[in-house]
Amino acid sequence: ECSSHLRRLIKRMSNLQQVVQEKLNLEHKWAKQASEGQVEDMKWTSIRINDLKKQIDNAVEQTKKFSIAS
Repeated sequence: ECSSHLRRLIKRMSNLQQVVQEKLNLEHKWAKQASEGQVEDMKWTSIRINDLKKQIDNAVEQTKKFSIAS
């Protein structure tokens, strides 16, 4: 049972790492768009970054709950 909890936690952490990396990539893209004056594109990139921030926050909260319950 402990190993199955550990496997689920590792999977969640891996998924979280992917989302964080995607957010970092988009922040880099946003900065590039800003330097090139692509204001309209920046708006859409910002929306996606904010969505990813919410996903990250939710994943962190779920991981905390999972860790406490284990």
